[in-house]
Amino acid sequence: DKKTMEVVFYPNGYPIGERSNRKMICPALRDADCIEYQPNPKNVGSHSYDLYESYKVAKTVAEARALGARGIDFAFDSNWGYLSVTRLS
Repeated sequence: DKKTMEVVFYPNGYPIGERSNRKMICPALRDADCIEYQPNPKNVGSHSYDLYESYKVAKTVAEARALGARGIDFAFDSNWGYLSVTRLS
């Protein structure tokens, strides 16, 4: 008795017609904006964990960028609540 599972692969990673439900909000942050990161929520030992560890100490957007944070990191971390903006410049 073999158990089988049907797997559907979507070319864009999600079913057709769901694009509008999958948009990530990317904040328009300036270098002087003050930010604060939550404790590292990533899986220990993963690349994202190491990257987050390197930039989580930043207090401004410019510091975070200098420490390795990318645009997608700002978008992901703010959408998941790991990044808070404490003061806008």
